[in-house]
Amino acid sequence: MRSFEFFDGVPRRITYDNTRVCVSKIIGPRERELTEGFQQLMSHDLFDPHFCLVRRANEKGVVEGVVKFARLKQSRRRLKRRAKREVENPGESSETHEE
Repeated sequence: MRSFEFFDGVPRRITYDNTRVCVSKIIGPRERELTEGFQQLMSHDLFDPHFCLVRRANEKGVVEGVVKFARLKQSRRRLKRRAKREVENPGESSETHEE
């Protein structure tokens, strides 16, 4: 996955909300029946999934907070690259570069 390449490795444990991409059925508080595609990903990248408890906003908030932090950090990098290009090439349009 590109995110693992970006962060230069795979974490030991990844926390997920109960998305249908990963979970086909919730069996118990922490037990999940996983989709075939997600099982393949886990067996390839060797990480332990941690799923949020159903209807427990405190767990989901932590996940969403981490996602927000990662997005803000990435957008700052993108803005810094754009500003650097504009300083180096003042007459060039920023639309000619893809992020």
